[in-house]
Amino acid sequence: MARLAFRENVADNLSKEEMDELASCAAKTSGSPSEEWGNDLGYKPDSKRYYEVHLYKPSDECPYIEKSYVKILVPRSREETSCKFIWKPEVEPYDGPWFS
Repeated sequence: MARLAFRENVADNLSKEEMDELASCAAKTSGSPSEEWGNDLGYKPDSKRYYEVHLYKPSDECPYIEKSYVKILVPRSREETSCKFIWKPEVEPYDGPWFS
C-alpha cells in the first residue's frame, strides 16, 4: 500500500533530479513514528496503529543523513487504506556521539 501511494505522489513532490538521486542512492528505514508527525497532524500517532518509513540520502559522516526525501506514515491495519506523507522533511539535528 505504501509503495503504491508513494509512486502515485512522488512526481508531484520531488524533481526529476531528486527522483534519480533517490533511485540511485537512497536508504530506507522504518520504525515508530517520529515527533514530526505531531506538528503536521496535531497529535502524535500511536506506534501500535502506525509505523513510519523514511527514505533519505545517507552520509559517511555523522549525523549519517545528508538529505531527507520523504517520511511516510503507514497504518498497521489493512482496513485503513491511506498513507500520509511529509515530503522533503528537515534533517533532524543530531545530538548523539560523533564518530569519524
